[in-house]
Amino acid sequence: MLEKLPRKTNSTPEVDRFLLDLLATGFDGETATDESSLSIASTDNSIWQIMPQVVISPRSHTGVTQVVKLLAEKSHRHVSITPRGGGTSTAGQSLTNSIVLDCKRYMHRILHYDHETKLVQVECGAVLQQVNDELKQYGVMIGPTVATASRATIGGMIGNDSAGKGSQVYGKMSDCVVSLETVIRGGTSFENDSVLIESVKLACDNARPYFKTNWPKLPRFISGYNLPMAWDGETFDCNRIFCGSEGSLGVTTSATLQCVPIPTNQELVLLCFDSFDDALRCGASLCKHKPTAVETVDELVLKTLRKDSSWSTISPLLGGARDDTNAILFVECNNSNSNSIFENAKQFNPQFAKCIVDTEEQTLAWTFRSRSVGLLSSLKGPQRPIPFVEDCAVPPEKLAGFISAFKKILSKHDLQAGMFGHVDAGVMHIRPAINMRRKSERKKIRIITEEVVKLVHSYGGVLWGEHGKGLRSEFGPEIFGEVIWEQMCNIKNAFDPHNQFNPGKVAVPNRTFSLSTLETTTRGEYDERTPELVTLSNATRCDGNGECQSISTSDSMCPTYRATDDPSQSPRGRAEVLRRWLQRIEQTPSRKNASFIKKLFNSGNEDDFNHEVKHILDGCIACKACATECPMQIDIPAMRSQFYAFYFTRYLRPMRDTVWLNMEKMLPLQKFMPSRLIARLVGICDPPKPNSKVKKQINTFTPEQIVESKPDVVLLQDSFTSYFRPAPFFAMVEIIKQLGLQVKVLPLRQCGKAQHVRGALTSFDSLANENIKWISPIADANIPIIGIDPAATLLWRDEYPENNIDVLLPQEWLVNQDLSNITLSSKWRLFPHCIERSSAQQSNEQWKQIFASIGSELEIISTSCCGMGGLFGHQKEHKQVSLDIWDIHWGQHNPQSGNALTTGYSCYSQAKRIENISLLHPLEVIATTSPTTR
Repeated sequence: MLEKLPRKTNSTPEVDRFLLDLLATGFDGETATDESSLSIASTDNSIWQIMPQVVISPRSHTGVTQVVKLLAEKSHRHVSITPRGGGTSTAGQSLTNSIVLDCKRYMHRILHYDHETKLVQVECGAVLQQVNDELKQYGVMIGPTVATASRATIGGMIGNDSAGKGSQVYGKMSDCVVSLETVIRGGTSFENDSVLIESVKLACDNARPYFKTNWPKLPRFISGYNLPMAWDGETFDCNRIFCGSEGSLGVTTSATLQCVPIPTNQELVLLCFDSFDDALRCGASLCKHKPTAVETVDELVLKTLRKDSSWSTISPLLGGARDDTNAILFVECNNSNSNSIFENAKQFNPQFAKCIVDTEEQTLAWTFRSRSVGLLSSLKGPQRPIPFVEDCAVPPEKLAGFISAFKKILSKHDLQAGMFGHVDAGVMHIRPAINMRRKSERKKIRIITEEVVKLVHSYGGVLWGEHGKGLRSEFGPEIFGEVIWEQMCNIKNAFDPHNQFNPGKVAVPNRTFSLSTLETTTRGEYDERTPELVTLSNATRCDGNGECQSISTSDSMCPTYRATDDPSQSPRGRAEVLRRWLQRIEQTPSRKNASFIKKLFNSGNEDDFNHEVKHILDGCIACKACATECPMQIDIPAMRSQFYAFYFTRYLRPMRDTVWLNMEKMLPLQKFMPSRLIARLVGICDPPKPNSKVKKQINTFTPEQIVESKPDVVLLQDSFTSYFRPAPFFAMVEIIKQLGLQVKVLPLRQCGKAQHVRGALTSFDSLANENIKWISPIADANIPIIGIDPAATLLWRDEYPENNIDVLLPQEWLVNQDLSNITLSSKWRLFPHCIERSSAQQSNEQWKQIFASIGSELEIISTSCCGMGGLFGHQKEHKQVSLDIWDIHWGQHNPQSGNALTTGYSCYSQAKRIENISLLHPLEVIATTSPTTR
């Protein structure tokens, strides 16, 4: 039986008083002290973990002002805040043991765009891609382009002074900031404080004589309150102080940014090399031609790409990429200098060179480059590439030598590392692979960092060329020198004398305060103490990369996050809560059930962290995008099933589960059960009405009979198709007959989908093994078996115990058939089923190939889940989220058009419920064109 986990509080009396006083002001925002919210905020895309005491989410500039103004009161001087955005840093900038100020959840509006000046004003929580999507209609964009654009907030980019691809043309974030709305100590504004301004000018004046010797000369200037650019003795730019300050001086609530025209006539030159060193030297040489960007990836990134499902699509762009290809250069330029780039590259003997003009192919190539960190993260095994020295910057012409010396450090410590980055900026992302669960391995973090600091200094570079200082701030005095460092501390003291804004990061107000250090507790230290549980321990693989919090509606992940803006309703959020749960349990839970009486008694106990975990997992729609699209393959639906299996050993299942778990048995009887009664009793909404057409019109045969008759193909029934959407089943039968082949149909049996979803794993495993044994004679006879509904069919390969049963989706079989006697001339649009898109990633191309072979054109709609998610959309408490997901994704693509198709029953049901339309299955379209039905 699962043990009880009493909820833990983490707040000090000082923070408790601060919260009470804040709420008394009529705070415009929300506060959260629950263990789940704190667990999610305890990690970011770094290796560290710090549990905060509270998460505060302001809704407006007023809300931020209320927090900061209260912070200045004498009674609250021991309380601090750390502003948090997203998608911009890897050094623990947003981690704190005090208060997290979540500036992303509610403050994400685009406030105004001025056509004449090309200025846009946005709130700090707006995401870069969100802003650029809005600006696209005006032909402009924000210049700095980070790889995490789909989840990087503007406020985070300002705090980090972010740059990315094309930084030599578009600069850093501080180069496009026109003005900032900030809240500093006391709830005031920096621009109106003449004393502060004079303090900054004085610090800059004192530091100026040392800039030539202590401020590295790099293509991207380093951020350290940007002293050389804030005040040069004549011009004062207050924005430069805040860009790169990592929230250590105050809070930015909105920004006015200068937009730039979206580039046109761009070309992309791809160059393949057998040596990473050659790629780096070639890239540095090409910088003299002033390309927009020069980027690279190394052999380890390529190694992971070759194992990725996208390789078949990307490989042709690289000329097939020879096995000995160990590096690729991506050189973006305008069409006037691509020839000179080709000519210059010849001296470095590239294996392959290609100029890409097609914009879709360019996007594909850049998508691969932006996925580099995710590809590295997907490496299996305990040693994982991690960020801690991953953004070193040196002059580009010295980059090859620096990397060669860096590799010697890695070799000395018996480590490998993946490398990718910006050759034109001299910034290389280097992630050594370390087993963070071992203390002996974790010790290497300090050893290697100290060696790299000395190495990078000898090459005229800096430790942090892109991702900021964060918990590496201890190296500030060594990197900047004592004089410049002292002036930075003077600025910190002028803004924040009591060290209340992201303390320990960048600088300190005086020597009585300490800088953050590498000795901060890592996630690996916590994970080392967790029990190993099959499937559930996968939660500890989450590295906080945040791809699941993408705002792009064409991305699979994550529909529930996009519909709620709730970080707990993302795979990252759920994984972090499960990580916390694993840290809390003392031993592997038993699957042994408590008695009914004991469960009844337990169910009255609310003081249990297990309830929080269950509540958060309940919100998962089980689209399975995270299982394949997440770089770490964090399979939340699988982990949820495992958690439910433990949870319901201690607590009673809801009455609704009785219906779900017996649904397939009850289907013949459900038509006599009033829908309203079901809804009222167990919380099921909009239940569909079953029919029995398949049962009445189709003859079925046992596996033994089928083996004896040796048909060409066998159809496997599922309850969703046979009882709720039989038309695709009949269409498949018709197509097979028109191909001149013999088909036999198996009797309908339970597939167990509901058992798996609801965590009834003992009965699911038993049912699955029975089904495997039942159908094995057909598989042994090598007779193709085809299922219709994706969710039920893919259960055989994804959730059933390992077996040799190959149950095919219709398209997986049809794509290999001769369809020459079928003709279809019209155009169609396919809305893929979410599980099919995630688990059978060749499906879309297979459907396109099938339609092309019969003379038709099929457009694949790139979007996420429809919002039904099997049982999810029929649960009363989730209905509104289900409808919102439809509006965000499918509703944006005109599914009402007469040529819209979908394969999934859930998708069909959702369209019927919301739009009152009956979407056709691709099989129905194909079947109606066959000779006997035309």
